[in-house]
Amino acid sequence: MPMTMPMTMPIVLPIQSKEALDNNFRRQRSKSIKRVKKYEGFDTTDARYGPELQKSICDERWSPCCTLVCLYARMGLHRYNLLQGKNLQLNRVKKYNMSTHSAACNYYITLVAMDPARSKLLNVQTKVDEERFGKFILTSDIARPRGKNTEDGSLITEHYFYVKGSLPTCPPEDLFENSNRFYVVEESELQVNDWIRLYLELAVATTHRSTGRNHDLSGLKIMKVAIDTCEDVVEPPNEASLNAINAIVYIRYKDFCESRVGKDVDRIAIVKRSFNERYGCFILEGQNEVIKS
Repeated sequence: MPMTMPMTMPIVLPIQSKEALDNNFRRQRSKSIKRVKKYEGFDTTDARYGPELQKSICDERWSPCCTLVCLYARMGLHRYNLLQGKNLQLNRVKKYNMSTHSAACNYYITLVAMDPARSKLLNVQTKVDEERFGKFILTSDIARPRGKNTEDGSLITEHYFYVKGSLPTCPPEDLFENSNRFYVVEESELQVNDWIRLYLELAVATTHRSTGRNHDLSGLKIMKVAIDTCEDVVEPPNEASLNAINAIVYIRYKDFCESRVGKDVDRIAIVKRSFNERYGCFILEGQNEVIKS
């Protein structure tokens, strides 16, 4: 005789009322919002009831971090070093969460940095916001060793909102010859102050987004650098200008990537950096211009 399978009764799930469904939605949303606030976007990707975040895990072999996010990680470390008088160096990016609600994204980056003073690796968190897509306008209000609220231990509850203004332009004078107003950086100082190269790479990468978030920046060559601290001083500017919190940096360079700039290889990047103390926000903004012969 053929075997017969025992009959099973269907499982009937209780039908929830609209009120019960609404209450459940509110509870889940409240939990999600608390989770997002707790981790500030770094260790949560719950997009069902809160900000939409896309998570990326970086692995040097299988899924290396893209060029743009590595630059943003270096910007966050630069912010920390400039304000705290440190010299942390990027070791690698571990992971990042990226907002997906608009073309201009917010990046919550967790990275590993080397502290040369202690020969120790540190986990660092930094947040970098693109204020305009395709423009070099970046803000960063978080850069800290993981586990700290802010650099000094205090919690900043207000958030900075970028107000669109005019980007810095190149003055008509030969700024690389006017040592009474500008500090002209020595070639030996370029090696020590690697943030100058970072500014140039950011200026190029943020304004040429047709290639996505991976860029070939090997064809950039710095020719001259001048710094204007925007301060009324009697004495000519000196090497202290390199560490001025508020400054405009002029970087004359050549870009040998023909697919990016065509034949206009002689260019200048103008980068304004500033810090809003009230909101704890570090700001980099600028643009590139072709040098006309």
